[in-house]
Amino acid sequence: MRRSHVVIGSALAVALGVGVVGALSGGGTSPGGRIATSGLPRGALAPAFAVPNGRELVDARILSGRRIVLAFVRPSCRPCAADLRSLADVAPRVIGPTGADTIYLAVNGPGGGGWSAVTDYAHSLGITAGLMYAGDPGGTVARGFQVHAAGTVFVIGADRRVAWVGVDPSAATLRGALARLAP
Repeated sequence: MRRSHVVIGSALAVALGVGVVGALSGGGTSPGGRIATSGLPRGALAPAFAVPNGRELVDARILSGRRIVLAFVRPSCRPCAADLRSLADVAPRVIGPTGADTIYLAVNGPGGGGWSAVTDYAHSLGITAGLMYAGDPGGTVARGFQVHAAGTVFVIGADRRVAWVGVDPSAATLRGALARLAP
């Protein structure tokens, strides 16, 4: 009897360990994405942030009053290719003269290099319009958003509150999250 408890406990510990490692490496998703075990909870106030994108700083204060879809990706993260494609499917190809109501920002997280690495990665996937790219090589922004897994995506309302958070979402999931927000 006691031996079976040890075997079951060991198997559970291994399964949990594999799940944690998979989450941190960005691995394993369902078609619509996973509910986040990474990131600020829904309703939380998104922290102010500023990230470099090569030409300028992308500053959350400048984006105030707009919705933001913020994705933390890494070129070395295999599921992140699908994340970038989902963002590109939802993002408009052409922005009108008044600017965008929603900003789509892919941030290259810690260990992934700077903004140019994620830009080059997206371009290698055929994504050339609709997204902004930035780098967070020191991980300051990722820590502020409590991100622990590549592929974590936030939908932030114009009120700067987190409206949705998940890992590796589909384009349909992102569209649904955005539809629930007033423009």
